[in-house]
Amino acid sequence: MLMMVALLMLGVSGQAMAAFNEGDLIRVVYSGTGAGTEYATDMGNYSSLTAPNSTTYLNDTTDTVSLSAIGAASWSNANVSYFIVSSTLNGGNGAAWTSGPTTGATAAPGQFWAGIYNGASTVLPSYNNAAIGNNVTLLQSNAGSYWTNLNAGGYAVGTMGGFLDQNVPGNTAEANLAALSTTGYVNQMLYYYGSTPDGSTTDIKGTAVAALETLVNANGQLITVLDAQNAPTTPIPAAAYLFGSGLLGLFGLRRKMVA
Repeated sequence: MLMMVALLMLGVSGQAMAAFNEGDLIRVVYSGTGAGTEYATDMGNYSSLTAPNSTTYLNDTTDTVSLSAIGAASWSNANVSYFIVSSTLNGGNGAAWTSGPTTGATAAPGQFWAGIYNGASTVLPSYNNAAIGNNVTLLQSNAGSYWTNLNAGGYAVGTMGGFLDQNVPGNTAEANLAALSTTGYVNQMLYYYGSTPDGSTTDIKGTAVAALETLVNANGQLITVLDAQNAPTTPIPAAAYLFGSGLLGLFGLRRKMVA
């Protein structure tokens, strides 16, 4: 019995340590203007998104993110952002993915690749050290927080450590979640920036590889749907996604039962 308990504890520890690594899609939701709390979730490893226009799968993840979890009075006081970094792709030149507006995003990876990578290299270990499973809550004032490193403590909100070009209007990796109180969903795109041309003096546009939709369920918890097969240019109603995610859940449960 003691051996079984020990093995179970090792298994849980292994799962926790497996979170918040390079190559994982990270969602960050935070409140306020720097004095609040951020809630980060490791959505899983997306190694299949290693090239522009790659086709992966529909992913639906539900966790305990809520207004109370981040200390926000309403969704209008909360923002959401997604990112992935890898130092090993493209022959060691690195690659990054960030969320962005549905109309397109631009980055300057040749000049500011170090911004997102160095920022993420601080944030990911910080999240991992404090994480319980794939989720972590961190004060925005923490030296290892997303707010401090990738938002430059509020001076460069949504730029991923200066990776995204602030001179392009609307070019931000973040979206405000106010619409969750009305339409029930917020749409973004996931953009891929690869083959980092260190030293380039021109901006290189990211390639849209997936549609991101952040939803809120009846319990006030967030759900993320990532569709890399049919990245839609128009919003899909939240009810349709929730229905589809339910079917996917039943399908997964059936597969487990059969196995």
